[in-house]
Amino acid sequence: MRLFKPNVKKMQQSRDVQGLMTALGDQDPEIARDAVRALIGLGLGADLMMAAAQQSAWPVWQLVTQYIESGLSSGWVAADELSYVSEWTTQGSVVRYSPRFVEPFLTGLRQGDPAVKATAVRLLGHLDDGTRYPPLPREALRGFRKLLSADDPYLRSGGARALQALGWQPDDAASAVAFFIAMGQYEQCAALGPAAAEPLLRVFHDALRQRNMKAVPPVVRALGALGDSRVVLPLVDYLRESGETVLVDLLAELPAEDVNAALLGALHSAHIPHPAALKAALAPRAAALRTQLREEWGRLDTAGKRLVMDVWVDAGDGEAIPVIQGLLQHPELHEPAGAALKNLGFTPGHDVASAEYCLQNKDFAGCVAVGRAAIPPLLRCLEDEEYPHVREVGDVLIRLGEPVIAQLTERLKKDTLSGRLAKRAVRIVADIGGPETMPVLVQLMKQPEAAQKAARELEALGWQPGADPEGARYCALTGRWADCLALGEPGVEQVVREIMNGRQGMVAAIGAMDDSERLALLRRKLEAVLSQPDAVRRRQAATVLHELDWPPAEPVTLAWYRFAREDLDGCGQLGAAALEPLLAWWRESPAPSVRKEILTRLAALTTADAVPVFLETLNDSDKEIRRLAAQALVELYTSGRLTDADRTAILNVRARITAAHQDRRSHDDRASHFDHTSYAAASDCNTGTFSSHKDIPNAGWGHGVHKDVKRHTDSGIGLDFPV
Repeated sequence: MRLFKPNVKKMQQSRDVQGLMTALGDQDPEIARDAVRALIGLGLGADLMMAAAQQSAWPVWQLVTQYIESGLSSGWVAADELSYVSEWTTQGSVVRYSPRFVEPFLTGLRQGDPAVKATAVRLLGHLDDGTRYPPLPREALRGFRKLLSADDPYLRSGGARALQALGWQPDDAASAVAFFIAMGQYEQCAALGPAAAEPLLRVFHDALRQRNMKAVPPVVRALGALGDSRVVLPLVDYLRESGETVLVDLLAELPAEDVNAALLGALHSAHIPHPAALKAALAPRAAALRTQLREEWGRLDTAGKRLVMDVWVDAGDGEAIPVIQGLLQHPELHEPAGAALKNLGFTPGHDVASAEYCLQNKDFAGCVAVGRAAIPPLLRCLEDEEYPHVREVGDVLIRLGEPVIAQLTERLKKDTLSGRLAKRAVRIVADIGGPETMPVLVQLMKQPEAAQKAARELEALGWQPGADPEGARYCALTGRWADCLALGEPGVEQVVREIMNGRQGMVAAIGAMDDSERLALLRRKLEAVLSQPDAVRRRQAATVLHELDWPPAEPVTLAWYRFAREDLDGCGQLGAAALEPLLAWWRESPAPSVRKEILTRLAALTTADAVPVFLETLNDSDKEIRRLAAQALVELYTSGRLTDADRTAILNVRARITAAHQDRRSHDDRASHFDHTSYAAASDCNTGTFSSHKDIPNAGWGHGVHKDVKRHTDSGIGLDFPV
């Protein structure tokens, strides 16, 4: 921490230049500024600035320039360094620098730092007119001319003003264009002809990029005066993206044909952030673009159609009504389309479009006035899950009456209704009433979502079912099981379907009936299900027969019944009658334990029908099952019941039946210095598959464990088969 601050005033009096230079870097900014004043007062301002420029000591440069500029406004005068002239000239107040300042300013002008360059331009702009000091060197003029093409508009402007103060005049068209652009005098650029087009176009794009709305209009007008229409498309794009309404009037000053084409193209944009601005530009051209807008309509997306509709509404274009009507069924535009038609004074007629219009404006009385043509749109509303006015739409359909019944009838002949519409249609049809409604309700019974409700409505209307599927469905839906069975075959089929679907309470209701004739047909239908491939259905049928205490009487049917209940013992006890159920059970590939039991039952039958099963089973992976099959084949062969073909087929496998089978394989080897004997367990011996086993070390220490993997092809069974 220092004890004393530098005494700048004392150093100035003693002309201690070195001390003042040191004070320039003092941490107290006030001391640094006082040091600058002192050095300038000693006539060293120009030298100080030159040193700062050469050494890139820009903080010192800034201090010197700030002090000089503060002197301009305060009337301060330094010893032969510069003077302030208070009289007003055409260039404003003129500051007269010593010629010694010119070189530091030019050095600053050559630096890359924008702030330094801007300060040099500003100071050089207040130049002597040459009456007291020598004229500015030619190098300064070259530097200012280079500034006319600088990227920074501030530097371009400063250079142009400096050249203007010097009385400089452009010597060619390119220089003149650059000068006028730097001065912002774009209208004078237009007077220079085509040479100004490209520079002006660059300025235009820079202004759009920098969102400089002050520069855009005069540049556009200058280019418009040159007849250059290249600004139109980017101007329309910018209008669409930015919403700058100031550009709307500007477009009116450009060639109409080019502007119209650009506006039509903008309607095809995937995104229109500011449709209001685009609409404002299109509105005064609506009449001129009427034909083009109609032609483009089909190719516009949702945003484009919405915008054009607004233009037509603002223009009061009644001829657009037929085009807008086509949007009344559009999922996104039906609401604005309805509003647009209303604003254009659309009067509903008796067609579908009129009905859509009334629905969009919630004019349900108007839908009634439209009449028959309103029915399809009204039905579509009932299918819409999110439509909020279902009750009102239903009331309109009820009021329309008989035509609704006729259209529903035709539609049901061609296709089913959606579940939502079917449920709502039941109420509407029932409220319309009359004999014509019954056929529609009968058709609605076929749809699961509306079936129960439709049956109840038919019941309320006193409908009498016939002996057909519709009558059977009606009886089932209303719980009239006795009446359903009384319908004969259709009724029984319906009851069986309901049983298979697990209808609650049915079995108890049927068990309480006392009609042997009707129940006999049902019993036969259920017994027929017992032999079906579907295990779930046959199990359900067997359960119902069991609950109704209806076990089949015929042995074959009883065997299928026990098969469906998976009663293997009971099925096998029926002897030959169980053959087909046992074979069916075998084909379903049950668990090995069940397969052995089935094979045992088939072998006990000693029937030639089982020969193919026994032959196939000789390839089973389970040795015990293979042995059972081989024993059965030997017994069948010696029974004398077989044909020559069956006997030949059995003889073809005789070698496999009689060949000895070795389950165990042993070997001695040395693993980890321990002798051991390896044994493959009998359960590992699967014909035609890989068998894996671990070797057992003699020492039992857990060392030398060895795993063999062998393909075992020994399928011999080892039975005696005398011929």
